Amino acid sequence: MKLSHKLVISALIAHLILIGIFSIIFPFYFSRCLKTHYFGHLREKSKVIFLAIYEGLKKGWTGKDIEELLKSYKKEGIKVTIYNLKFLQKHPDLAKKLSLRKELMLTNKPYIFRYFYALSAQSRCLKCHSGINRGDLLGALEVDVSYFKEVVFVRKVVLFFLAIVALFLLIETYVIGYLQSKKITDSLLKLKEDIENSRTFTELILAERALDTIKTGITEIDALYEEWKRIFEKLKDLAVDKEILQLEIKLLEKIILTSEFIRDWKFYIKNLIKQIYEIVEISVVFTLFFIEKEVYDVEVFWIKKPSDEFKKYVEDTIRYEARKKFELSVLNFNHHIIYDRESFKKKEEEGLYFKTKSIILETPRIGGITGVGYSYDELLTTKEVALEAILTSLLNVIGSVKAINKHMKEVEYYATRDPLTGLYNHRVFWELIQYEIERAKRYNYKFSLMVIDIDNFKLINDTYGHTFGDKFLQEVARILKDSVRKGDIIARYGGDEFVIILPMANQEQAYSIALRIRDNFNNFYLAASDGRRVRVTVSIGIAVFPDHAKTAKELFMIADTLLFKAKKEGKNRIVVSSPEDIIAVQKEIAEMNFLVQSALAENRIIPYFQPIFDVKTNEVFAYEVLMRIETDEDTIPAAKFIAHAETLGLIYKMDQILMEKALSYAKEKSYKGYLFFNLSPKVIIVQEFVTNLLELVKKYDFPPSRIIFEITERETVRNIKLLEDFIRRLQAYGFKFCIDDFGAGFASYQYIKHFFVDFVKIEGEFILGLEKDSRIDRAVVESVVAFCKSLGIKMVAEFVETQKILDIIKELGIEYAQGYYLGKPKSEILNN
Repeated sequence: MKLSHKLVISALIAHLILIGIFSIIFPFYFSRCLKTHYFGHLREKSKVIFLAIYEGLKKGWTGKDIEELLKSYKKEGIKVTIYNLKFLQKHPDLAKKLSLRKELMLTNKPYIFRYFYALSAQSRCLKCHSGINRGDLLGALEVDVSYFKEVVFVRKVVLFFLAIVALFLLIETYVIGYLQSKKITDSLLKLKEDIENSRTFTELILAERALDTIKTGITEIDALYEEWKRIFEKLKDLAVDKEILQLEIKLLEKIILTSEFIRDWKFYIKNLIKQIYEIVEISVVFTLFFIEKEVYDVEVFWIKKPSDEFKKYVEDTIRYEARKKFELSVLNFNHHIIYDRESFKKKEEEGLYFKTKSIILETPRIGGITGVGYSYDELLTTKEVALEAILTSLLNVIGSVKAINKHMKEVEYYATRDPLTGLYNHRVFWELIQYEIERAKRYNYKFSLMVIDIDNFKLINDTYGHTFGDKFLQEVARILKDSVRKGDIIARYGGDEFVIILPMANQEQAYSIALRIRDNFNNFYLAASDGRRVRVTVSIGIAVFPDHAKTAKELFMIADTLLFKAKKEGKNRIVVSSPEDIIAVQKEIAEMNFLVQSALAENRIIPYFQPIFDVKTNEVFAYEVLMRIETDEDTIPAAKFIAHAETLGLIYKMDQILMEKALSYAKEKSYKGYLFFNLSPKVIIVQEFVTNLLELVKKYDFPPSRIIFEITERETVRNIKLLEDFIRRLQAYGFKFCIDDFGAGFASYQYIKHFFVDFVKIEGEFILGLEKDSRIDRAVVESVVAFCKSLGIKMVAEFVETQKILDIIKELGIEYAQGYYLGKPKSEILNN
């Protein structure tokens, strides 16, 4: 029911009740009013009637005459009753009652006034009336007068008046009710419309402003609206905007830290800011991070193009925040504009407000600020919650990206460098010497290769310990750097052996540099803890391209052979190649080539199995299948012949034989675990490889999902797209992949970038460094662990040679381990 109708009905009922009450109390009240009015009137009237009767009696009126007189009064509404002396004497009791009556009284009959006019005996009356005393009741008139007509008239007048007043009151009530109802209804309809049309929680909260316009003047209703406003305020604090929740979900979906995200994080952040801008009208977002002592640039993302003044204002604000939170003052700003075709208006640049979020961790030492600027004096609570959530997400994401980037830089650096000396490692050496050979061929020049070994270095380690030995090797690296020319390439090949590539240096020039190196070592010593001066000498072998060899392998073999000759001749010597040396090396190469060819022809390639353990359960998880050549005298490991097999182009056929024998043996032993096979990237050009592989797993009933291929870096893949397609094809059949020696070269990260792998084997040199508590080796391993865990890749630690190393890799969270401490390669497997 509408408010106006309800008010009218309520007013009508009230008026009916009022009329009912009036009808009850009116006669009584009106009688009291008329009593005063009629009192004098009836007194005079009674006297007139009495005198008229009295005069008539004196004139000799009979009873009939008196009746005629009374009839005439009756016509006027006056009833007269006469009590004469004779009647009173006959009725003494009545006479006594009448003597007690008042002059004017109400009767039991409705609307009748009765006036009692009594005549007391006076002295003059005693003359005519005997038997009475002075003061006795001599006679009485009882005059009854009806006031019914007056009551009816007055009632009609009053009721008419009440009806007129009621009509006006009802109309007034209706109008007031209608207007009040319309005011409330219009506001409520507006509120209802706003609520129904609200697509976001922010719009719903804005609908609450409709309550501000409702002022009914009715205390209770206005109080109710105030309570509604308080409910809205509570909702602002407690409720979550659907769009904000969706935005946060999108943020979480977008910030999976893939390698692509880490590489192009600014691109992804720009897209996130675009989505944020659709929910919260921000002007600028900035990020600032530092890790250890390295301060990263400040990245400022503008929604639109700012003016120079606006840009300077924001930069000053960021500097203030950086000084306040992290005591950073020298900052380098990089500005990015998302919508570069639009510019901020002057009004938009005024009154910029900032909300920031910061973080600082002690271990590792990392800190940062992420902030957002907006142009409103106040934000709804939901928007503030949104900004808080967004800033927290951005802070965590960008902080993680920065930390991973730093670790990635370290990993990439030590993938090419020896952790101890900072020189190139042996894997990069092979890439660089191959590159130098190609350059030398193209530009027709010679270059030299120098292989250097520290004489009697084992004695230093045994006497003074590994810590002193490591310090000595660092000094050796420094001397080598100081001794060579700018542009010469130095690498630590392993242990106490170093190699130097001398571009555009013939034998004489190389020999001159070698003399300088030897002299510098002869003049060098390092003080030990006991005060002794520890000195060393070096032996050097030199080979020249293309005079002594046409390939990198042969050139190294010649230089290494000459180094061995220098050692044999007494150490502290420099040996260059002679015709006899060249012949000896070529003979050795020819013998190894023949061994590979005959082993393939005679089917003397056999599998060896080295266990890979699950470090949590200490059970065998898988076996790596290693290639061996069996001769009458010995079993030759792959390290001695694999390069020759690749040079001869026979590695694919040898891998084929190895896989068939391993799968046949697994079926014979009913082996149900995993098998790791080394896979040369060269197989991608062999068209029948996949076909033959599928035939093998079918023939020996070995599931593809339990075969893991290890991709090695024995030869860098130039066509990475071809390798990617090849791997995806095998993955479609269920085969798994592992990157071997992860962290030891560039190709490892190229592989991760282009396709998914299930496992990585962490480079064994880094794992061995954990035994010595090497800070650098541990940092590299920790970086690899963090990188792999972020991508969901399982890890295998190679070269686990002691219980200490095993304990450390458990602590670091590496899942699997492989090494001589756990199990050496054998020709048989233990079925798990």
